[in-house]
Amino acid sequence: MNWNSKNLISFLNLLLMHHEIRHQHGLLYWNLTLSKQIVHGASDHRRLIH
Repeated sequence: MNWNSKNLISFLNLLLMHHEIRHQHGLLYWNLTLSKQIVHGASDHRRLIH
């Protein structure tokens, strides 16, 4: 394996890693907003009852 292909593979690995991290952060953010909406919905529901 020559230097160029080694470099390319490490670069691709880096890109993949970055994409994975961004994807996980996106899921985390989505989960947070979803749970916030559920909490807000529950409190709105309680307000409507009382």
